[in-house]
Amino acid sequence: MYDDRSWIKATVQSLYYIGQMTGSLFCGVMGDKIGRKRVFYLAIVIQTLCGTLLTVAPTWWLFALLKAGTGFSQPGIFGVAVVLGMELVGAKYRRLGAVVAGAFYAFGEMILAGMAYAITDYRILHAAIALPSLIFLSYWWLVPESARWLVTKERYEEADVILHKAARINGSYVPDRWWEQLEMSQNSKYTSFGLFDLVRTPKMRMRTLICFFLWPVNTMMYYGLTMKSDLGGGNLYINFAISAAMEIPALFVVYFLIDRIGRRQIVAGSLMTAGICLVLNWIIGDDVSFYWGMLQMMITKGAVTVSYTAMYTYTSELFPTVIRNTAVGCCSTIARVGAIMSSYMALWLRIGSTYRLFGIGPVTVYFLRHGYIPTLTSGDPSD
Repeated sequence: MYDDRSWIKATVQSLYYIGQMTGSLFCGVMGDKIGRKRVFYLAIVIQTLCGTLLTVAPTWWLFALLKAGTGFSQPGIFGVAVVLGMELVGAKYRRLGAVVAGAFYAFGEMILAGMAYAITDYRILHAAIALPSLIFLSYWWLVPESARWLVTKERYEEADVILHKAARINGSYVPDRWWEQLEMSQNSKYTSFGLFDLVRTPKMRMRTLICFFLWPVNTMMYYGLTMKSDLGGGNLYINFAISAAMEIPALFVVYFLIDRIGRRQIVAGSLMTAGICLVLNWIIGDDVSFYWGMLQMMITKGAVTVSYTAMYTYTSELFPTVIRNTAVGCCSTIARVGAIMSSYMALWLRIGSTYRLFGIGPVTVYFLRHGYIPTLTSGDPSD
């Protein structure tokens, strides 16, 4: 039976993604301006405040605006934190950092499925989600600022403290006044960097445009599959938890293959796999067994997770430190277009048509990508 108020659900979800869109741009640019750490903690405060106020919102439109606020904070909590982590651990351990971040995200999804099953009151559920964020405020004294970012701002003494602390823990050595030995480029005409630098050169323009296409396709599939975990029937909460659990083995695929076959190959291959699965589902039709539907969803979700996780590492290495957070933030902003589309496609389109639209993008991406973006294995050539 058709529910004439079902559009409210899609609108609320879309406003959450619009919040993510604006937050991605804001957090990305500000992360390069004022530092990763400050933006990260600002986002935690916004998420806690909006998430708590959701529990007392008297109308659906106020609830939707507060959801947009929580969406605004999400890129600052996850996206900026991923960039900060990548810059703290260095090129050698970036694949491990990306996998660990993705694993905690997947565990969070599984915990959320259990919480949603156990807590039927949505107000209590939102409070249970928002309030634990206060714990992370105590991490201010534990989380360092990015030493790479500090160096780009010529705040060498602050970076020196962080590097010497890391050196003591790792049993390595950092020379005194190491910044005096840095080879500062004399060819750069620009002392400040911003959005325009993403398209300043032909190479940067091509990389930016390809990433602006890749991210929405990834996001449309990821959130579309996540929101429609009940496509194959069965218990919604169990299906959602299984879908989240499939991200764990996918992350191990990223860990073991990303440095062996390269970022470009793993992103293109996983997108192609997801696209083929979804197009096959459209061709075969909906009259299939529950187990076939679950298997298809698990393979597709795993492939999308591989691509989504690798894209964070890939994008952060395609752009230099001075615009890295801006680049990731802009890509995440554009990606919300795919997320918003997935909300309404899940509501308005037939299942087969939805799968068809989810599947056409990755196939197109595979042919578009080859030859336009370099193959990266390890290291950080953009620095």
